[in-house]
Amino acid sequence: MALVNRSEGDVRSYITSSNVSAITWGVAAGTFVMLDTSSALYSDVCQATSGTLAIGVALDEPAVGPGVGIQVQISGRARCKAASAISVGDRVMVGDSTGRVATASAAGATSLFLVGQALTAATIINDFVEVQLQIGISQNISS
Repeated sequence: MALVNRSEGDVRSYITSSNVSAITWGVAAGTFVMLDTSSALYSDVCQATSGTLAIGVALDEPAVGPGVGIQVQISGRARCKAASAISVGDRVMVGDSTGRVATASAAGATSLFLVGQALTAATIINDFVEVQLQIGISQNISS
């Protein structure tokens, strides 16, 4: 497996959980992963979804299915897949069920798990955007 380009940052090794579906193409490079809380193993990860606490960005290409080793970038600047258009400077979070990033919503006061700040723009879904990772920051966003 090849790693997608990354600018800088720490990388950790994990195993994709048995809950990762090979049918849905597994965990793709540039998407966020989270610890699988239904697994007894601390090293099992699955696709992060909107509203969950991500631990990092998958680096392996092609996508990996269940029970496979995966490299996850946990800090620095990472290339991430966009769920929608994103502007430079936007605070971003996991924005969909496939681990892609989206601009953090500001619709009312709500607590969000931010994953970082966009350093480049994305114009359409699946564009790659460079993100300065700030994983695990819980922040109230209000309009």
